[in-house]
Amino acid sequence: MTRPWHAGDADGARAVHHRGRRGQEAEMPFHYHKRITLIPKLLHVTISRHGWSWSLGSRRAHVTRDSHGRRSAAVRLPGGFSLRRDSRRHH
Repeated sequence: MTRPWHAGDADGARAVHHRGRRGQEAEMPFHYHKRITLIPKLLHVTISRHGWSWSLGSRRAHVTRDSHGRRSAAVRLPGGFSLRRDSRRHH
């Protein structure tokens, strides 16, 4: 039986082990992000290893932009439904 996690390489990275489709052990890397609220319930910035993003609006309706040029707008509707529109900056 394998442990659910182990200390990774010398850089301190950790990985979770699980059994893949054919029974071989596979690694799932941990992901890290930090959400910083600038204006409560209105504006926050998220920082991760892959870049940053900001989001403006409430949980019900908001727009998001990230460091890769992607933009999205989302609206939550009653009954568990939601609408989301994604776009990418064109050069």
